[in-house]
Amino acid sequence: MIIIAAIAFAVFVNMTNLHKSFYLNFKPFNCVPCLSTWSAMIMFLMPDNLVSFIASIFVAGVVGGVLYRLLLKL
Repeated sequence: MIIIAAIAFAVFVNMTNLHKSFYLNFKPFNCVPCLSTWSAMIMFLMPDNLVSFIASIFVAGVVGGVLYRLLLKL
């Protein structure tokens, strides 16, 4: 669950350009593998309920964004 939450968080941050909005345009924030690795290490120390909550929020955001773009192409 930690891996899924970390990858979804990193993809969501780069998909929405949050790193540029907060002037964090440097590694590890603008690199998906780097950000997912660091966030996974941080999430390893969190309780399981919080990691599940983070995973459900960011997976829903990524899947919603991808489905929205696919539906626009129809």
